Amino acid sequence: MVLCGMALQLQSQTKRSIPGPANLDTARLCIVYFLRDIPDEFPHNWLGVIINNNHGMCVKSKGNSITAVHTALTGPTTFHTNIDNARDEVTIDLIPGNTYYIGLNPIRISDQNILGKLTLLEPPDGHNRIHRFSAPIEQRYCIMPFDGDTDFLENVYSDTVHWFASNDYEYRFTPLHSWEIILRSTLKTVFTFHNTILSATYSEVGGIRYEALSKCKTSAEFETYVREKFIPSTLSQKQDILLSSEIIPLKHPSELEYAMLITTETNTISEEIKDEKALVMRAVYIVFYWKDDKEKGHTASIYNSERGMKEELHSLSTLKQELLESWESFRLVKN
Repeated sequence: MVLCGMALQLQSQTKRSIPGPANLDTARLCIVYFLRDIPDEFPHNWLGVIINNNHGMCVKSKGNSITAVHTALTGPTTFHTNIDNARDEVTIDLIPGNTYYIGLNPIRISDQNILGKLTLLEPPDGHNRIHRFSAPIEQRYCIMPFDGDTDFLENVYSDTVHWFASNDYEYRFTPLHSWEIILRSTLKTVFTFHNTILSATYSEVGGIRYEALSKCKTSAEFETYVREKFIPSTLSQKQDILLSSEIIPLKHPSELEYAMLITTETNTISEEIKDEKALVMRAVYIVFYWKDDKEKGHTASIYNSERGMKEELHSLSTLKQELLESWESFRLVKN
């Protein structure tokens, strides 16, 4: 097995605290704490809280946890739980800069029914419970306005993604903290971030997808494919202009033959911008190749990208660091 190089060592301080544009004004956000810090009858079951009817899952709360949801939503906003049609809800008039506290307490209302009880807490009570909580508080950004079931509510915030690799294998990896909405198709798994309340131009897309390469004998041949075939395939429109690119050999799990980290920066036209002003897209990809028991080659890529005005984008070093954190969890598993 060939190792194509050493894993990149990047500084942890590049990690983002909250997903969204780099120039995000956090004063525009309010914070809603969901507190499930008091023991209940269901410590091994998570409790999902839905926001604004069925517009998206706001939090997937585990036992003995507190989650802080940062949101740009304002005005009357409803949070609810629904377990086998047993529904409970709380409505809050959200004001930017304010902090709110919701207690979560799933209770058994009959032998067959459970209610995910929500309680709006007074600020002193919520603050004191957070102060007494010794475990880390999970930080989440509630992505809106994706409607309906396009966010795959049952998969959101999953600790590990299981994704088809072949008839006998699957890929597993941990999503980035900003990948809060999962879109799936036959050929790719996509995590998206786009919130028009924050910015009409900024978006983030990441995930994993199949690639075309099915035969590869050497690392040099693989690098040629990456340079001559893969990088051009990342340009999605004829108007896209590749400003820069970099290819870095990468350490990888022993089940894989080759892996390379690729960065690109591109000027791209946005359909959302009526004056046809070019936006910038910064992207980081890890492209990898492996052979199954029948010596058939398989190629795929895991990636993370941002598009927007230049001042809205994080540095490529930040995107590298985040994708490498997901890559550390990546593995090829035989079914």
